[in-house]
Amino acid sequence: MDGSVTHEKLGRNSVNNNNIQPGAVESTHLKEEVIHTSKLAPHAVTSSKLAEKSVKKNHLGEGSVTTEHISRESIKGYHFSENSIDGDRLKDHSVEGTKLSDHSIHAWHVADKQINEKHLADEGVSGRKIKSGAVNTNHLSNEAVEQAKLATEAVATNNLQDRSVTETKLAEGCVTSEKIAGKAIKGFHLEENTVSNHHLINQMITREKLAPNSVDHHHIRDGCIRNNHLDEAIVDTRHMKNQSVTEDKLAPESVEGSHLKKRTIEGEHLLPETVEGDHIKDGAITRDKVAPRSIQSRMLDLEIIRSEHLTENIIQDQHLNTGCIDSRHLRSNSVTDQHLAELSVTGDKLADRYP
Repeated sequence: MDGSVTHEKLGRNSVNNNNIQPGAVESTHLKEEVIHTSKLAPHAVTSSKLAEKSVKKNHLGEGSVTTEHISRESIKGYHFSENSIDGDRLKDHSVEGTKLSDHSIHAWHVADKQINEKHLADEGVSGRKIKSGAVNTNHLSNEAVEQAKLATEAVATNNLQDRSVTETKLAEGCVTSEKIAGKAIKGFHLEENTVSNHHLINQMITREKLAPNSVDHHHIRDGCIRNNHLDEAIVDTRHMKNQSVTEDKLAPESVEGSHLKKRTIEGEHLLPETVEGDHIKDGAITRDKVAPRSIQSRMLDLEIIRSEHLTENIIQDQHLNTGCIDSRHLRSNSVTDQHLAELSVTGDKLADRYP
């Protein structure tokens, strides 16, 4: 009858597995903790003999389940309770990439500073595996990011903090004109004297690129601006300081009459003896260009004024000093009675040999 055979009526080792029909012993026939490991032959308990969820963690002695007791792929993620596996339960190198399903590890599964460089295979971290804003400067060691690690156009201006790129972070020649947006560099981005002539291509600086009054005389080296650099009529008098143009700055024959406004050159602009005969065209000096008493006898060479230079009646007595005209100044028969005023010739004006 059911219940007629109890463990008190059975001798030790009197019941073997060949005495029990398959399925004859069920969980309801066994008292709690009545079966110990000493009562189980190796490999006697297989997964087919265990009901679902019949083995719990308190049924297993520490270290009783090892890798040789577990068949490949027999443990799935749903067999683990949350936070049941800690780092000290895993052997080194026991978890590899092939054992993890895609997206199975999230940021909250990893403690701070648990993943180091040695834990990552080459190219193991790609851009699509990193959330926007997840990598900050404190996550990167010095020189950890090299050019070879950046895709083309991977770094845009919105990825850079103000003033984060300095000259020490740029390799020589790495910034070229095609890498700079139009108007991206302004005056306040440049330190004084950082742009030298070897940084500039011929003809790259044009007038529309210069702010008014941005170029002063101390920005220009002597001799660096030549006449072929200037458009016609580009330099006006307002561009010149007083006395800034001196004779050593003018090429021979560079200033012609057509370059001068009327009355721009006055006596105060000329040094003594700077104007010579070869500077004056025939007929260039007319009476309206000569100030009263501006020409004196000491300024005239002998025989420089001839009769063809004088109009009729142009020389009057107030123009002549006493004794300034003698016979050597007069051609034969050049003075007739019509040239002499009444009583103008007296005895003291005649030489002894002309009685």
